[in-house]
Amino acid sequence: FLLHDLIRWREALARDIARNNLELKSEQIASAVNRILFPLLLLRSAGDRHLVSERILDDLRYLQSSTETLAVLHGYADAMYSGDPPALGHLPDPGIDIVIDANILTNILDGLVSPDRRYDCSRMTANDIADLLHQYLSRTIRRSAAHQAVVVDTHDTVLSGSVVIPPHSLVDYMISGALQSARENRSLREVLPLRIFDPACGTGTVLLAAYRHLQTSTGSSLTLDERREVLRQSIFGLDTNRHAVAAARMLLFLELVSELEPVAAGTFSNLFHEVLGDLRHTILCGNALVGPEVEQEESWMFCPARERHALNPFSYPDQFAEIVASGGFDAVVCNPPEGPLEQREWIQRYFQRHYAAYHIRADRSVYFFEKALSLVCPKGTVAMILNSRYLRGSAGAPFRGMLKTWQVDEIVDLSTIPPGNPGAGLSLLRARTSRPARPLQAVVADAGFARDPKNFAAARGFPVDHQVLAGGGWTLRDTRIEAVLQKVARHGTPLEDVVMAQVHYGIRVTEEDPFLVDETRARSWLGKDPRCKPLLRPVIAGDAIVRYHAGVPAQYRILIPAGWTCSHPAARKNPWQWLKRRHPLIARHLQPFRDQSNAQAGPELWYETSCDAFWQGSRRKILFPARFQNLKFQPDAGRGVGDEKTLAFPSTTLSLAGILNSRLMAFFFENTVQKTGADREFFSWDDIARLPVYLPDLDRPDDRERTRQLEILMRRMLDQVRHAALAKDEALAMALKRKVQATDRRIDLVVYELYGLAPEEIAVVDAWREGASAPLL
Repeated sequence: FLLHDLIRWREALARDIARNNLELKSEQIASAVNRILFPLLLLRSAGDRHLVSERILDDLRYLQSSTETLAVLHGYADAMYSGDPPALGHLPDPGIDIVIDANILTNILDGLVSPDRRYDCSRMTANDIADLLHQYLSRTIRRSAAHQAVVVDTHDTVLSGSVVIPPHSLVDYMISGALQSARENRSLREVLPLRIFDPACGTGTVLLAAYRHLQTSTGSSLTLDERREVLRQSIFGLDTNRHAVAAARMLLFLELVSELEPVAAGTFSNLFHEVLGDLRHTILCGNALVGPEVEQEESWMFCPARERHALNPFSYPDQFAEIVASGGFDAVVCNPPEGPLEQREWIQRYFQRHYAAYHIRADRSVYFFEKALSLVCPKGTVAMILNSRYLRGSAGAPFRGMLKTWQVDEIVDLSTIPPGNPGAGLSLLRARTSRPARPLQAVVADAGFARDPKNFAAARGFPVDHQVLAGGGWTLRDTRIEAVLQKVARHGTPLEDVVMAQVHYGIRVTEEDPFLVDETRARSWLGKDPRCKPLLRPVIAGDAIVRYHAGVPAQYRILIPAGWTCSHPAARKNPWQWLKRRHPLIARHLQPFRDQSNAQAGPELWYETSCDAFWQGSRRKILFPARFQNLKFQPDAGRGVGDEKTLAFPSTTLSLAGILNSRLMAFFFENTVQKTGADREFFSWDDIARLPVYLPDLDRPDDRERTRQLEILMRRMLDQVRHAALAKDEALAMALKRKVQATDRRIDLVVYELYGLAPEEIAVVDAWREGASAPLL
């Protein structure tokens, strides 16, 4: 609503001034309008924030003439525009003698003091107002005929193609990283204050964020004088648009006095003039990219006189003499304008001669970054929010080549964010003026980045080696996972080779199977006749298997191997009678099914099982589900029998189960098998047959010791998991669960060592998403 009113008032003032002051040029009309509206906005903001009496604007309404009103407003405007070149080099800004219809000023004042106005400036931060004025100043006033004026896009807006305002969270994230980097470069004995510069400050969005961060970095509340000292000694800005410079100065003042107690109008005015007297030396108007040496260029003679003034070359050694003499700024932070250079020969020649990043289609923002690198002190920091076009395409190739010679600390690529979302199409680039010494930190952002940039970058950031960045375009891709996968594959042997393809399906189990007994009956039999134990085999259901455990067996199967009875000499004459005498409980249970089973048995004894020989004997093995979503393996000491949803392979050691259940193997499984089969809900043995299993060389002391540790940890794990599953007390169960998790972590660490992972590679696996491994309990 405030922006709507400012635009409406600008149009009304521009038409009136153009009609009543025929001698004024377009730029002078724009200056006259802004020298009225900016002070009014200042006073309205100060009133809403209770810095001055809310009647300060009411008092203006009752002045006798527009000249008196202009005199008050121009007092503030003169301070805002102090030290800047006038709109036209040879013509001064319009004064209080311009002719303005008193009714227009009255209408504007009425709108500002109306109780029905739809905005309260106290609810708007200085950054909110900066964004609003940035949009306001994207258009300017043009005299269209002798008595008329219209509002049109500025030349800079035409070049940029649009007005792009980065989200405040991205600006804050950039400032935080830049200030941290700048402080790291400073000696503890440094006496000079931290000096931050924005070469395209616009209405002050970036400088306001930097100023806030500097104030809060002390960890304590600052007095007004201390906050003023920070502003005077640490915040520097430059922009080609003098109206943007005036707005930035005004908003920095409002940020300074944001916690000030209400004061009299005269006191407020005096403080405003004092502070802006300081800012006239630190927030300046000029062209950050073009210096006075342009006048020595041969192409300068082709530049029209009107454009020579508008170019406004800037001399850093003259305007920032003390800073340049001491080595430069500590940090340059910026959100530079977008769009290509003008297609004018003298401009193209100048940039071709003075900028290594020059390309005829390069975005202007890359020149700001290159210039900033020359303005900071040794190992100083440059951080900017740029259009991401420089990352790819031929136009950005010279800039990318130049960047590879400096230490790039961070790139946040927001180009994949859909249009219309905050930050879409932008990127954050932070570098320092030292030779490349470590990988840069890259973040490929999505729409969630703007909500919490710091945590998003911490979770999604990854290192990129400068050397792997291609000259044809930079694709920021996290290769750490790929490198770990390759290393694990090199150190492993396919699982199917390890088990020599001896993978066995479980026994088909049906509810009406007479050979099935429930847990209660089985335990009763074992209590009465311990000799039954070899023939009562716990049934392990594939659906119940979790890592290291399948729960308490709900069923047992009477499994008498084929030929077992007759292997006893006393049983050969009458096997059934022998079984009845030796195992009466089992025989009594099976007796009702004798006739039915005898008819189905064929030549074998009807109560003996002629299943896969793998299950008939008692052997150590590892069981796992026939269909699964996550890796989960259960080692078995020998008696377990899998159902038809279970697979198993022989294993004489526990270490193999530890490797297969480890976080590293789950990491490998998800980033290979699951990634290529993203549309599949379940996986099978064929999908994991090529899992790389490390085979220790027991002749090597390191391998022998790690294998020994893994066996010990596995026995401890199986014991802890079993007790945790049986625990009835909740507190005890939680304590045991914590022990299980600690043991699981120690198993993971031993597996990392077996595969030879370095600390940074372990960090990649540990940073893998939570919950990727199958649950333990």
